[in-house]
Amino acid sequence: MSGRTSDKLVLGGEPRVQLLPQSVRDREKAATTRRRLAMLIVLSLVLVGGAYGFAWMRNDLAQRQLADAHAQTQAILADQSTYAEGTRAVALVEGIRAAQIDVTGNEILWESVLMQIAAMMPAGTDFGSTIAVGQAPWEPALSVEGPLRSSRLAVITINFVSPTMVDPAGVVPKLSTLPGYVDSRFDSSIWDETYLHYVTTVRVMFDHDAVSNRFTDASGDDSETDTEVDAEAAGTDGEGAR
Repeated sequence: MSGRTSDKLVLGGEPRVQLLPQSVRDREKAATTRRRLAMLIVLSLVLVGGAYGFAWMRNDLAQRQLADAHAQTQAILADQSTYAEGTRAVALVEGIRAAQIDVTGNEILWESVLMQIAAMMPAGTDFGSTIAVGQAPWEPALSVEGPLRSSRLAVITINFVSPTMVDPAGVVPKLSTLPGYVDSRFDSSIWDETYLHYVTTVRVMFDHDAVSNRFTDASGDDSETDTEVDAEAAGTDGEGAR
């Protein structure tokens, strides 16, 4: 049996004969490869150019948006400068209001207190001298007068003059109804031979409930309450200082 491979007969095939040398075929393949590489390079350049153009347009849009935002910021700052004086005025008003609240933290409206006390005195009683002592917010608390006495924020000392002696038993229960009432003392009741009347010294102590709070948020309600109390005191029948 022969080792040669027998040629197969192909029916209907196109006969071909390669007469060119192998070097020519290699050059054709190299030329084809170069053309493909050139096309790939051109395509890459087109893609890179497109990407660069897209990035440039996005950057240009971002720059325009940044310029618009900067212009808006400058316009807002210009508007703020227009209202700067109003802002400073509002801050000044708020500072004054805070100072008022701090300074008047222990304020008692003594005129209202005096009118209320006067309405509680017997008929024919007049005011003599009056001394009111209050604790400022930045000062230490008033000292307690004794072991059985309560702490106090303020004390008012009033000298009353009357044709008859003022009876503590009838007056003290009325004084205890005063807002912020803590304690009261009748220090003396002396007959004045010169003017023919009694001079009665009364001390009334108060705590924080007597504070007016007229500069706080509830100042309107407190003022209305004080007005109503004054009206009731002025309308008390049969009693009150002349």
